[in-house]
Amino acid sequence: MGRLNCECGHVTSNVQGPSRATGDILGDVARARSSDEWTRSVSGFLAASRAGRRHEWLVEHRFDPSAYPEGTDQDLIFDLHASAVDRVSRRIWECEACGRLYVQSRPDRDEWKCFRPESGTGYEGILAPFEAV
Repeated sequence: MGRLNCECGHVTSNVQGPSRATGDILGDVARARSSDEWTRSVSGFLAASRAGRRHEWLVEHRFDPSAYPEGTDQDLIFDLHASAVDRVSRRIWECEACGRLYVQSRPDRDEWKCFRPESGTGYEGILAPFEAV
C-alpha cells in the first residue's frame, strides 16, 4: 500500500519513507515467534559460515549470494530480521487529518479495520517517533 484513503476524505501517503503515519503492530505471541525464527535463521547462517558453507546456505534459503558479498553480513542479518517480523506483523496507518487508525486484519491480506479516536482530538501523531524525556 502506498497511500490510504481515509473515511474523512484525507489521503495519507507513505511513498516517501520512513513515514510518521505508518508502522507495524506485533503482538506478544507474534513477537516471540518472529524472535525465534530470526534467532534460528541467524544461528544457522553463522554455523554454515563457520563451516565454510556460507554460499550454499544463501542458495538453500533463496538468497542471491551476489547481493551479500563475503564480509558484509549486516545486510543479510537485517533482511532475516525483517522477513521474520513481516510474516507475523500487521501494518497500521494513522490518518494525518482525523487520527483514525487503520490496522491490517492479517499480515498476508489487504484488508483493514478502522478505529476512530473517542477523544475527538484528531491527529495526534501516535506513530511518529517518540523522544523519551
